[in-house]
Amino acid sequence: MTILGLSLSPHDSSAAIVENGKVSIAIEEERLSHVRHCIKYDNSQYNLKSEAKYFDSNFLNPSIDSLRKKINRFYKYFKQGNKHIEEQVSMIVGSNLTGTNVPVDNYININHHLAHAAHAFYTSPYTEAAVLVIDGAGDYFDDSFETVSLYSAHGGSLHLLEKVTGQINHSTNTIIALSNSVGVLYQNTASLCGFGPFGEGKLMGIASYGKPRYVKKFSKYCVKKDTYYQIDNIGLYRCIAKTVNRDTGQKNIADVASSVQKIINNVVLFYARRIKEVTGHRNLCYAGGVALNAIANTKILEKSGFKRVYIPSAPGDNGVSIGAALYGHYQINGNQKKISSGVPPVYLGYKYNDKVLTQAINKYRKYINFEKLRYNKIPPKIAKLLADDNVVAWFQGASEFGPRALGHRSILASPLKMSTRVRLNKIKSRESFRPVAPMMTIDDLSDYFYCPPKVVADSLPYMLFAYTPLNKRITKKIPAAVHVDNTSRLQVLSKNQNSRLYVLLKEFAKISETPILINTSFNIKGEPMVETPKDAIKIFIKSNIDYLVLNNYLIKRL
Repeated sequence: MTILGLSLSPHDSSAAIVENGKVSIAIEEERLSHVRHCIKYDNSQYNLKSEAKYFDSNFLNPSIDSLRKKINRFYKYFKQGNKHIEEQVSMIVGSNLTGTNVPVDNYININHHLAHAAHAFYTSPYTEAAVLVIDGAGDYFDDSFETVSLYSAHGGSLHLLEKVTGQINHSTNTIIALSNSVGVLYQNTASLCGFGPFGEGKLMGIASYGKPRYVKKFSKYCVKKDTYYQIDNIGLYRCIAKTVNRDTGQKNIADVASSVQKIINNVVLFYARRIKEVTGHRNLCYAGGVALNAIANTKILEKSGFKRVYIPSAPGDNGVSIGAALYGHYQINGNQKKISSGVPPVYLGYKYNDKVLTQAINKYRKYINFEKLRYNKIPPKIAKLLADDNVVAWFQGASEFGPRALGHRSILASPLKMSTRVRLNKIKSRESFRPVAPMMTIDDLSDYFYCPPKVVADSLPYMLFAYTPLNKRITKKIPAAVHVDNTSRLQVLSKNQNSRLYVLLKEFAKISETPILINTSFNIKGEPMVETPKDAIKIFIKSNIDYLVLNNYLIKRL
């Protein structure tokens, strides 16, 4: 059976096709629209006076025509690989938070947190697990929004055990004031610190430069109860706003970020321990937008008591489409989940053929030089370029699904000099405090980084945990790859997961005696990661990247 899964969330919408229980293709809308998070947003509008009006008019109530346009855009993308896909789809399952009728026949809408949970569990290597969902806001019912959900999963079924909800107790009816929401707390803080409501990653980056000196002050609005955390987000918003407005310097911003990060660590760990207590399971699956916080995720790994932890590559709303489609396969159609040997592939986009690549090259050939290399010649040649401190854009096969560059739409560089990180942040017009992530093979992990004992992180290929180098010698050896807090948000690969990158890492190690490369997303400021060969060459020409590898083509600007 062919199932279309849809995430029709107001931000980070996506679509996926599941055939006989396996995800065959998936795409995030931002890759097609070139609009980050699928929404144009001005941070100045994110305040108690104007935010509710903005959400009402542009965000929470899309027209049926706009939803139809969105779905048609997804089908157009899928038809590149299968022009009959629309006729072959026999079930459509999605999660639609807006309340607008979805303009397709036989559409089945499921709960938002349930779709998150389905994505986390059905893509995991487990047949039994506790499933935790923490985000900003899910479905609305009984005058409340869901903010945290705890499930138990077995075979093909998911069972809701507990749910935390929050209310908006403010005259403007704004999401800023939603109580008991960890995601809203982080979103509010990011905006107040000047990074915008989708700037949580920047907030996590700058937090490592600060001291958590406001924890006691902020914790007055975040109180632990027996089974949940009571979070007064309107009180916190006002308190953080006063703290930031009193001193807008970067040091104070870092202290605010550090304080909020520590609170989030405590809350997330509380819920991980809570679901461990309630279920008794050895395995944890975790999803929702808060699951993108690598620092909090690492606390779960180290202190929750679970033996294995899995977070999907797209734990935010973009992953809901996969969860919805897999829910259709397992729970609606009654199929049983089988244990798998590892995590599923994440390279789920359309694989562009050589004809499309050459068309893109010809379109821009007056700006570039290019040569086509044999497959086995690429890793040693690129390893030498990287060892010579060149920055290389790396475009291979189908795009990865999720917000992290995982080796098919990446910018690669050597980790051996701190100046590399400075240069990468300039290329991407990023703030100087932001870290870049390293990638390495699973064979070399334990020789370079401390791995928490007695627990397995099954999401190592997805850059969702922060690991610490084994010693100061390693930290000094790879300065571009280690953040100021002496951690690295690692991507760890096996040969089966990405054979070409695996070989490239080994070739780089032969030259540099270091089996590690920097991997950051192939995009520039204001743009999502590139999707098509045309996107890749266009961004390459605009940037100061030295080389572009487009499958087997090596490209340099004239």
